Amino acid sequence: MQAPTPTLTLSLVFALSACASTGGSADEVGSASDTIAESGSESSTAESGSTSAADTDATTNPTSTTNTSTTDSSSDTATDSSSDTMVDPGELIGQFVLTYYWFLFEGDYPGPDTTVLVDANCDPVATVPEQYAAEVCIEGSGKLTTGEIINVDGTCACGYACNGPKLCFTLLDPVEFPWGSGSSDNPLEPLRSWAVDTSVIPHGTVVYAPDWDGMDIPAIDGIGGFTHDGCFRADDVGGGIQGMHIDFFAGTTSMWNSLEAMFPSLEQEFAVYQNSPACAGFGG
Repeated sequence: MQAPTPTLTLSLVFALSACASTGGSADEVGSASDTIAESGSESSTAESGSTSAADTDATTNPTSTTNTSTTDSSSDTATDSSSDTMVDPGELIGQFVLTYYWFLFEGDYPGPDTTVLVDANCDPVATVPEQYAAEVCIEGSGKLTTGEIINVDGTCACGYACNGPKLCFTLLDPVEFPWGSGSSDNPLEPLRSWAVDTSVIPHGTVVYAPDWDGMDIPAIDGIGGFTHDGCFRADDVGGGIQGMHIDFFAGTTSMWNSLEAMFPSLEQEFAVYQNSPACAGFGG
């Protein structure tokens, strides 16, 4: 808050003295004081703008003003601090919305193994519960009770009908692909891999999302437990992922539920950048 100027202080003294010497009443003295206070407020407003507006509120509503002053101050500090310390976010790709997808474990699905999943040659690769087949064909990858990793491998005439398309599957090395494979035979990485429209974000592009920078990721199912730096990679594609829409690979169902509470699907747009210095050390 700006301190009152000496001119206003002297003016107040002169006014009080004048009233006293002429036998002025207490009301007259108060009126003179109010007039000078109003003059000082206008002068302060002209000189300091929004700061004086907060000062005026402080006079009329101390409780409210304390909160307002604190909020304004913290907001200015955050803005100044971020502008001083934040690195260049890079080249803006655009504003996106997100959804999530995750890895599925056959062991979480009770019921008899009645549904046969086949490869591109129509050879069986696994027999699983119907509910597991219906969901793994959407999410794209999962782990069988045998310990093998199963992954969608395109369409085939003899494949499993997954909401229309008939999909075939392949088995992957669990050491090389512990979370399944992306769209170019690349390992998926929980909390880092995105499925994208490659006409908007080319496959393999490292991207930076400032809204995720500094977000505390909980430790769930052996993943997470760190503060995110906002760096991700375009690792995958999806049939419903088109335009300014990304699908965030959460890893597990429990992690998805947690992230959904932090950053709900399709509820807000957020900026995504490429060639960001913030992700210079992130593997592409």
